[in-house]
Amino acid sequence: MILIKENSTFQSNITTMNVTISNLQPGNTYTFLVFALTDNSRLQGNNVSTIARTNSISFIVSLSYQSSSSDSEILIVNLINEKLQANFPKQNVTAVIKKVQKISS
Repeated sequence: MILIKENSTFQSNITTMNVTISNLQPGNTYTFLVFALTDNSRLQGNNVSTIARTNSISFIVSLSYQSSSSDSEILIVNLINEKLQANFPKQNVTAVIKKVQKISS
């Protein structure tokens, strides 16, 4: 039987040597508690715990804008960060400005 310490609703009884656990959040650390079960599904012995961290995800959004005001840049980043935090409350997401200089020929 496998339990996830950080998710009190997850429990999986398996009969194989390995298992894939889905619906984990990217960039989080999880403690997996593994228990041995007898044939009649009773716990046997002590549990073994292992800690694993899921990979973070990243994405890049390209946005072009034109403005003569430097305040516009700050306003745009703040609005994007508000939306990101509202839509991805469990994720560590932040928008930043990467300036690209166009060279005309």
